[in-house]
Amino acid sequence: MNYGDAKADFRGLANFADRSVNRISRGGPEWIPNIPGVDDGAAVTTTGGRYAANAWGLLDMHGNAAEWTRTNYRPYPYNANDGREDVNDDGRKVVRGGWFYDRPKAGRSGFRLDYPSWQRVYNVGFRVICEPDPSGVAAAQAKK
Repeated sequence: MNYGDAKADFRGLANFADRSVNRISRGGPEWIPNIPGVDDGAAVTTTGGRYAANAWGLLDMHGNAAEWTRTNYRPYPYNANDGREDVNDDGRKVVRGGWFYDRPKAGRSGFRLDYPSWQRVYNVGFRVICEPDPSGVAAAQAKK
């Protein structure tokens, strides 16, 4: 976890299962497993950027919604030649990062689940990555 041990108080840092997630039980028994001493202020998913950035300036890397990857699910240990990086394979895809119903131990990048690539899943989203054009960066630096 970018904020310390999985047992650390994550309020202000991540959206995981805590006291606030019980609000969806509509006053019934606390049936959702949670971390009782923490309240991150969100019962389900919430808008991006609500929690503090990690050391690299990335937001929302733990909890809220898990993230699809393009990696095909294969057992560990990692083997680059086992087809897991084949983007044309539409088998089961890896999901990482945990979601609002998970406890923090599932919010690590090393924790993964898998779903069929065609399956609609309400607790999983995706992250858009925009890489800078190297020629544009060099041109901008030259103008300074």
